[in-house]
Amino acid sequence: MTLASVTLVNKDQLEILASLRESVNEDKIEMEADLKKIKNQLKDANDKSKMQLEQINALLLEKVNLQGDSIDVREKMLARERDFRYVRGVYLGENGGLILGLVISNGSSLAKISRRMSSHNLSLFTRK
Repeated sequence: MTLASVTLVNKDQLEILASLRESVNEDKIEMEADLKKIKNQLKDANDKSKMQLEQINALLLEKVNLQGDSIDVREKMLARERDFRYVRGVYLGENGGLILGLVISNGSSLAKISRRMSSHNLSLFTRK
């Protein structure tokens, strides 16, 4: 081999190396852009996850509050039913077992029942 052919081989190798470096640099730039894009997507996903967690916590708190309200309503209805049973019991006890048929709509109170009974010359006794 002559010096000229060695120089040509080295020149070819140098061109190949330069081409490879350029190609690697282009790939590096593309990968850095992809990495930046993925990091932004990850940040967005974390933000969305945090927001959804806050919404879930708010919904759970609302659920607990509604369940508490439901329990309060149920307790009020049970107390109201006990009062109606008492009124009915008092009436049945005073009238020798006569059956009283009251149709009580939502929102009725002992005062309304008392007014109905007094319009029929009946009296309402309260518990002692």
